[in-house]
Amino acid sequence: VNRNRMLDSERQGNSLTYTPGRTLRASAEHSFYFDGLLGEVRPSVGISYTGKHYFDVDNEVSQGGYSLVDARLAWLPTPDLEVALYGNNLGDKNYRTYSYLSGGAQFSQPGQGRELGLSTKISF
Repeated sequence: VNRNRMLDSERQGNSLTYTPGRTLRASAEHSFYFDGLLGEVRPSVGISYTGKHYFDVDNEVSQGGYSLVDARLAWLPTPDLEVALYGNNLGDKNYRTYSYLSGGAQFSQPGQGRELGLSTKISF
């Protein structure tokens, strides 16, 4: 939990830019071993919350709080090899990572949408 505030006379009480009042991350992971299946299966899920924050010192341009859910299913046939399916931002939440006002218009950089993928990792 952040309670950062500006102290100068013009903007006293405003929040610092890019500083959410609250952030939270919770995740769970467990390993399973099945008869007849080589190696280990490791599912995991996580949720993150980012509170409302401002993109400018006047606190006029903001992003409301949002939550993102991620999940992953990994198979480790040996300790040195991992193959995983993953999904980030599974709810396909729309959010902004950057935004500003210029000439009366607002311009924004969107956050990463839903991402699904396959990864491999080899340790040596």
